[in-house]
Amino acid sequence: MAFGAPSSRNGLTISQLEELPDPKADLHELLREASGLQGRRRRQFLAGLRARRVADFIDDFSPLRELAAFRVLEDELGRVIEARHWCTEV
Repeated sequence: MAFGAPSSRNGLTISQLEELPDPKADLHELLREASGLQGRRRRQFLAGLRARRVADFIDDFSPLRELAAFRVLEDELGRVIEARHWCTEV
């Protein structure tokens, strides 16, 4: 959906993600593949821009909590929000 082809089913499972040496490069390549573009149009495909849109299509982030890196990010983000008093409790 991030690249405009919502019926595409290319991808990886959550458990495979932490085994990747360069997950960002792999995500960019998966986006290029899923775009269906060839030749010059594929080389000009803005994978970084499309990668930023991936989170827009995630309704439930809980499966990502299986990833140690995501848990670390979530914890660090929580500490920053608390330290900067960006969160107000009702």
